[in-house]
Amino acid sequence: PGEMVGAYALVCLPDNHTVQEYLLTSLEQSQFVLLNSSVTGSSVSQSGNQTTCTFTRPLSIASGHDFGTTTMDFIAAQGTSNPFAIHVTQQNAAGYPTSFTDVSMVDNHVTTTSPTCVNSEGNMSGYFGTAEREYSLRWSVDCAAKSFDFMLSANYASWLALGFASTPGQMIGAYAIVCLPTQQTVVEYDLTSYQQSQFKLINQSVTRFGISQIEDFTTCSFSRPWKAPGDAIDITSVQNFIVAQGISNTFGIHVTTAHKPGYPAYINGVNLMTGSSGGGSSGGLTSLQKSVFQHGIIMTIAWIFMFPLGVIIARYKLLLSVWFRSHQVLQCCGVVVGVAGYAIIKVAVDKNGSSETPLHAKVGLAVFILMCCQPIFAIIRPKPPGKKTDPPTLIRMVWEIAHKGVGYGVIVLAWFNIYLAYQLESVIQENFSSHKNVLTTITYVGVALTVIGGLAVHVAHWGRRKRQTKLDTYEAAFQLPNDDHSSDL
Repeated sequence: PGEMVGAYALVCLPDNHTVQEYLLTSLEQSQFVLLNSSVTGSSVSQSGNQTTCTFTRPLSIASGHDFGTTTMDFIAAQGTSNPFAIHVTQQNAAGYPTSFTDVSMVDNHVTTTSPTCVNSEGNMSGYFGTAEREYSLRWSVDCAAKSFDFMLSANYASWLALGFASTPGQMIGAYAIVCLPTQQTVVEYDLTSYQQSQFKLINQSVTRFGISQIEDFTTCSFSRPWKAPGDAIDITSVQNFIVAQGISNTFGIHVTTAHKPGYPAYINGVNLMTGSSGGGSSGGLTSLQKSVFQHGIIMTIAWIFMFPLGVIIARYKLLLSVWFRSHQVLQCCGVVVGVAGYAIIKVAVDKNGSSETPLHAKVGLAVFILMCCQPIFAIIRPKPPGKKTDPPTLIRMVWEIAHKGVGYGVIVLAWFNIYLAYQLESVIQENFSSHKNVLTTITYVGVALTVIGGLAVHVAHWGRRKRQTKLDTYEAAFQLPNDDHSSDL
């Protein structure tokens, strides 16, 4: 609907008294594809300033552009003179095209359908990252004019933007209206990338806009029709908003760290036509969030349960004669699980793209590399001394320091990275709240069990060593000297 490229068009040319058919493969007239004529009985006439064109064409034609009985989306265009050329592209100017959507042509009757509409108003408010950066969004619906009026305000002097996201919480694929206070203008973009240089500037559909700044308060108001040429998103349907704010009037990427001033707000499930609102990010999970949840579950199992348990078993030689084998099995299984968790999130991030590499990703890569080093350490493990009383070799001492140091350190680093994970953009959104609760519950329970269990084992081990030390001291005190007269007693 409303999209010129890809359309089939019949063009009436008064000077030639003919009708030509084109496939509009581009916005450039020179690239239109002229089709074999399927029109019969055509007539093009002009009387004064009035032009009339009539023609007949079959429902089905050889090129495959069938009318059939399904609903159609029309574009009615007009030139500024008789020679065929691109129509006017500035809205509200003479010659600007008109779009008709959902036209049903059945039984020689033409009916048009439009979205259910009530003259309504709506509003919502929230904050960007911190409570100090508030925003307010208001809108009203004009059913007669088939337009929306928006007012977006924030308590900071900076550019503002309202995005219409095709996927809840997802910037890529969104249509955005950006208010620029310094230039006193509004521009519209298709957000095809996280990189500002790759945003696609589109023809303006916004009318009657105004931007004001009073001290640290910015307000932007504008109107736009329900439908505009090139609309990729139907704003008459339920919307998923992205409200963004800059750190200055100069347009640039907003802050991308959660809980920081300027961080964008996401509002899902808003029906502009009826005024109803989901009141927050209540939409389903994005594909990235689903992968984040899977990654979180897997990494929590590996780093909160498996690796710490394997370390505790080795540190205190639990399970008696099988402690070493148990340690090997747990750590090897932990590595397999960790690799799977890393692979899941790596594929998801590569697929969805990212505007930056957050600290969590950098620390996670370091954790992954150190984790993979441990099996290598195990393979090159030098042999221990033959007897407990024999001192270890220098190579063995260096190996133990490296293996144990990396083992303890990587677990601490992994726990810190789990903390960082809860600050990520995809995690703090409200539509992820229930999944975040599951992850935090597993994390808290796992940490509590690991810490309490580790302390209990440590205390028991300390007590056992203390008793053994007393026993050794007692035996040493009463041990008889080994001299030549001992056999006489």
